[in-house]
Amino acid sequence: MVFEKIRLGVKMQKKIIILFATLVVAFVFCGAASAATVKTNHVNTVKISKVQQNEPVTGDRVVWTQYNGTTSAIYCKNIKTGEYGKVLTTSYDQYIPAISGTRIVWQQNEGSHFVVYCKNLETGDYGKVLTSTDDQFEPSISGTRVVWRQESGMSNVIYCKNLATGDYGKVLITTENQYTPAISGTRVVWQQETGMNSLIYVKNLATGGVGKVLTTTQGQHNPAVDGSRTLYG
Repeated sequence: MVFEKIRLGVKMQKKIIILFATLVVAFVFCGAASAATVKTNHVNTVKISKVQQNEPVTGDRVVWTQYNGTTSAIYCKNIKTGEYGKVLTTSYDQYIPAISGTRIVWQQNEGSHFVVYCKNLETGDYGKVLTSTDDQFEPSISGTRVVWRQESGMSNVIYCKNLATGDYGKVLITTENQYTPAISGTRVVWQQETGMNSLIYVKNLATGGVGKVLTTTQGQHNPAVDGSRTLYG
């Protein structure tokens, strides 16, 4: 009888050991699976150094203004390849970049004169969008078309140039001041001072149609456009 109890006790211990081992294996397997899931879903983040502003992105490329303590330069990074660098090395300050495809435009302070530049990353070609004695600000680009604000005396006017054809001119002839242009395809939007108020206007370069985006007594500022959609704040 004593030996029978001992034999049953040994059997019970074996069952407990087997059960405990099974639980340990299951726990390890679940932990490994969980770790694999975390690793698979992990997203690498990239921290860009120094002071940066204005970061438009198109495709795999991001452009921004970077201040190194003495000058401001335009940088570009290809997110897909990881390659990055200055768009154009110069001693002049550069601001307000915009990008479309492989073309980048920006505002450059050449002493007492502000000029809009463009560079084609594919060909390496770069230069002033339009040579002028007037100051040029706030460029935006879509395809081969560039828009910007040009200041002549007390007047601020939105200009557009087609880099492919060389054609350029005022988007809308008016005595009212115009600011902060943006372009998408053939549509140009901008902020226009109308009396004591600022309103957002849009023009379709293909049809020539132009008008207020929304008639209101409230001030409108800083427009953006994408296709047929216009935003403002």
